[in-house]
Amino acid sequence: ENSARDISRDLSEHILGLGEAFHSVRSPGAIARDIDRGTNGVSFALRYLIFSGIPTLFEIAIILIVMTFLLSPIYSFLALIGICIYFMTSYKGNEWRSQYIKKVNQYNSKAGANLTECILNHQTINFFNLAPWSIKRIDDTLKEWVSARVSDRRSLAIVTSLQAIVIAITLTALLLIGTSDVMQKDMSTGEFVMLTVFTAQLFAPLNLLGFVY
Repeated sequence: ENSARDISRDLSEHILGLGEAFHSVRSPGAIARDIDRGTNGVSFALRYLIFSGIPTLFEIAIILIVMTFLLSPIYSFLALIGICIYFMTSYKGNEWRSQYIKKVNQYNSKAGANLTECILNHQTINFFNLAPWSIKRIDDTLKEWVSARVSDRRSLAIVTSLQAIVIAITLTALLLIGTSDVMQKDMSTGEFVMLTVFTAQLFAPLNLLGFVY
């Protein structure tokens, strides 16, 4: 929270120090919306990273080590490959999604700018009976925001589906090898149960890490 506060203060100081050339072409509503979204994003990212992301990475490392020594290095190796592919899918997918997120933010800021202008100039708007025109302008921007938001949600569904496929393939491979080892008497039933528990515990937090990223 203090980090978000420091960023908000420094950003406000920076914006107030900018010249008239900046403020003459930027709407106060858009600037305020950008600052609010940015500081909230920093606070959100730090909170999830510290209290969820880092502990999850530690948990994954511990499980891989335990699988290596209690079961077989082949299981931890395959799991590590699946995790690496998952992170690569998350990275590439979110890089692709950024274009849609930027559009959502642009229209969100534009809507905030239009609303702020209407509030600041409400007397002029009412005097010249421009309320219907102003409302239509805000609504047109919100329609663009909705369209961009739907595209963003579709791209998110594609990325999460790819992540789920990676997890499913990795889990299937681990359990198939474990089943083969049990049938060949290279693994006991108890060890196979341990493998299923470890794999479930290993891949359950990955969705959280993908969400945080």
